[in-house]
Order: sequence, then structure tokens, then C-alpha cells
Amino acid sequence: ALNHAIDVKLIIETVLGGNAVATPGGYEGPGVWGYYKDIDKEVYPFDPNKAKALLAEAGVKPGPINILSAKGRLLNDAEVVQAIAGMLQNIGFSPQVNLLDFTVVNDEWNRKYREEMDLHLWSNANNTADADYNYSTNFYTKNTGLYWGNQEMDDRIVKARTTLDTASREAQYQEIAKVLLDEAV
Repeated sequence: ALNHAIDVKLIIETVLGGNAVATPGGYEGPGVWGYYKDIDKEVYPFDPNKAKALLAEAGVKPGPINILSAKGRLLNDAEVVQAIAGMLQNIGFSPQVNLLDFTVVNDEWNRKYREEMDLHLWSNANNTADADYNYSTNFYTKNTGLYWGNQEMDDRIVKARTTLDTASREAQYQEIAKVLLDEAV
């Protein structure tokens, strides 16, 4: 639901001055080997009414939420968070934005699990230009990663990482990306 509440194109055009590329689910960009081939397909089109309907269907009543983000680390990061907060407000949430120094945010992020942190703006460079880097860093449960993971995804990541045939390996990364998008991680 939240993916449909955010107008990514508008944020890119206005807040970021066109200096960004939308990536489905935010996992990989087109410069990374193994990136999701349907990157140009709008997976979560901006649709606040659909967001509201999905929340209602899930039995979620919008209310107060806390957004934790670093300030001054990424291009217009504070402005991006404020834009997202405004869009979430449009579907009924009451966002409280907490902009802190990156080291504080990083420490909080790494603590896992912080009840009062509902949402978090994060950036993840891909230091190897290979899809394995982000998938292993963020979705492999034995790493710090994001707050989502399971044994099935761990198995997929390990299998793709250890596959020598590049066509097969790339196809496995396409499947990993599809699962992550379907799960709306």
C-alpha cells in the first residue's frame, strides 16, 4: 500500500531535479549486473486510492508513524523524507519525521528491532556492480541487512551467488528481484 502512496516520479523530477533513476522496489539500478529487466515497468504506480484500499483490506488504520532518516548524507535527503511524509499524510497517516546525524541513524538501524521506527530512508550503493552485493547485504538473514528475510530467500541468494553459468545466474537474480517486488519488501 505504501508503495502506491509515493509518487516516485514527482520526487525525482522536483526534489531531485531529475538527477535519479527509479528502480522497482529500490534494489538495483541499470548499472548493476543482474538488475531486474522489468526496471522500466511501473511495478507500483502512484495511486493513493489503491493505497487506501489496500490498507483497508489489510485492516490497517492509518495513524501516527515515525520516520527515521539521516540528514546531509544523500542528495536532498531531508527534502525527500519530507515529500514522502506529505504523501503518506495524504492517505491518512500522521508522520513524525526524525532527521538525525548518519552515525546515530546507522547505529539505530543496526540495533534491529526498534519498535518506534516505522519507516526509514536508506541508501545502498552497490560496491561491486553485481546484484549479489545488495541481495546478500540486505536480504540474506545472516547479514545485518534489512528487517526482512527468510530461509527460502537465503537459499536463492546462495544458489545464485554460487552459480557459474552467467545466463542461469542472471535468471536467478531476476527471480530474486521478482520475489522481493511481489513481497513489497
